[in-house]
Amino acid sequence: LDKVPDYFIRRQTLVGGERFTTPELEAIKDKINAASIEASKRELEVFKVFLDKAESLYPEISKMGMLITYLDFYSSLAFLANEKNYVKPVMLNDGDMEIINGRHPVVEDYTGRNSYIANSFSTKKSRFSLITGPNMAGKSTYLREIAIITLLAHVGSFVPAEKAYIPIVDKIFCRVGAS
Repeated sequence: LDKVPDYFIRRQTLVGGERFTTPELEAIKDKINAASIEASKRELEVFKVFLDKAESLYPEISKMGMLITYLDFYSSLAFLANEKNYVKPVMLNDGDMEIINGRHPVVEDYTGRNSYIANSFSTKKSRFSLITGPNMAGKSTYLREIAIITLLAHVGSFVPAEKAYIPIVDKIFCRVGAS
């Protein structure tokens, strides 16, 4: 301590030493603090200008967001259709549904394309179908496959099938098995 110059100002006593400052260092510290406060004020002003500009552009920003949403949605469907070998369904104003070699997309992903057995469905002979079989035999999965293909077609997607003729519907009812 006896070697510390007289113009050093003691700031803090520590366990292993002392901490000092000088008038020059204090002046620099004050300048830095003032600059930091000024920078924060300017940053807030710029941010407020940005918010005002963004608010004035809200309709355009919102519209752009929706366009990006649609672009993302349909490009994802296109990627999936290309990757999974989906086909373009034929949408019918009325008429019979016919799905040739349809595939349940979730089950197919789980089991693998080569081990999945495709299913066909048609309402040409009758609008009524009775599907029977033992528990856990795939009846509900088959029904959901038809429902998913119908839904995918209605949102504008290609579908997991060899061919698909889908009439326009306003409701889809599908019983789901309990297991």
